[in-house]
Amino acid sequence: MEANRLKELIFRYQKGKCTAEEYAELQQFLADPAQSGLLEEYYDSLPQEVQSMGSTVNADQVLARIRNDVRVRGRKQALSRRKRLSGLYYATAAAVVLLLGFGGLYSLHTAKYSPSAATTVAIVPGQDKAQLRLDDGRVFDLDSLSDASGLANKGFYLSRGKDRQIVFKYDPTDRELAGSGYHTLSTPKGGQFQLELPDGTNIWLNAESTVKFPARFLDQERRIECAGEVYFEVAKRTVAGRRVPFKVFTRGQELEVLGTTFNVNSYSTAVVTTLVEGQVRLKDSKQQVLLSPNQQAIWGDEFVVQPIDPVYAIAWKEGDFAFQRARIQEVMESIARWYDVQVEFQGDFKEDVFTGTLSRYENIDKLLQTIEFTGSVHFSREGRKITVKK
Repeated sequence: MEANRLKELIFRYQKGKCTAEEYAELQQFLADPAQSGLLEEYYDSLPQEVQSMGSTVNADQVLARIRNDVRVRGRKQALSRRKRLSGLYYATAAAVVLLLGFGGLYSLHTAKYSPSAATTVAIVPGQDKAQLRLDDGRVFDLDSLSDASGLANKGFYLSRGKDRQIVFKYDPTDRELAGSGYHTLSTPKGGQFQLELPDGTNIWLNAESTVKFPARFLDQERRIECAGEVYFEVAKRTVAGRRVPFKVFTRGQELEVLGTTFNVNSYSTAVVTTLVEGQVRLKDSKQQVLLSPNQQAIWGDEFVVQPIDPVYAIAWKEGDFAFQRARIQEVMESIARWYDVQVEFQGDFKEDVFTGTLSRYENIDKLLQTIEFTGSVHFSREGRKITVKK
């Protein structure tokens, strides 16, 4: 494809005038590694082109929208629908390959990665699976629903929701359920789960995550404990005209919901809270802060609040890995949790940062090969062990 033709196609795309044949032409271009040089050349001039179109979006946003348009990229496997987030389009943060460095698009190198011919271990992406431990100690595998009658005896009623999530309901008139015990929902490596709590709140658990919730939500307070990574869409609840507080405890951080939608990540030593919609109050034993939409709080010894595009924090829920100036260790930790693999590092990676988005449902060997295109790291795989090398 010639540069002029590429510019014409992107111009027509921005104007909403592409035909079906032109969408297919863009798809063919983006799928051809040999065209990466042309794309890089056009990328440098794209801000001027965007301005001439009378648009306010920048180069990254234009390319991201094209790459993620289903008419261009084809069908992408994901477990839940995309949604618009507070006026931000999820696609503005997306890219097909990871970009290396400090803001520039580096030349794409030829990937050298290939799995060991000796390995016979197939590695598949994560899937919906979780366990529920009731307050009486009984454990149920929710992905198989093998013993729904046992849960019904405890006051729970299970069904599949619109996006195949488990829906929990209970009988609030049953006095035997009025205790203060807690149930625990947990996902393993290679697992995720969506659950509707008895009050209508929806939660999504990423891999290796845990949520403890009361066997019966009382009228005074809704109290949740979580670890790992959990996304919340909190239902409003009032009793006699009074708002029933919803609080989330993560290590020493207490979160009180004043809005609806947020993500809590506590995989590392810090607790990272990202607010999408509404407002939340965070506090520890010494201080408290208020978060507004598109803000993130990092809590360790104290709270550090910063502006952020929330799409990076919640991409996992929509079926993607998304990184913004992330170290390779962080990238590989996310991959290891989702694909249930072990990772070993050989070399010094202190200067390497990555920005971009990759599908969580990609074949792992293709995913590693895509990361290698940055030219910064190389991989080898033996069974479920991945070695990262300079």
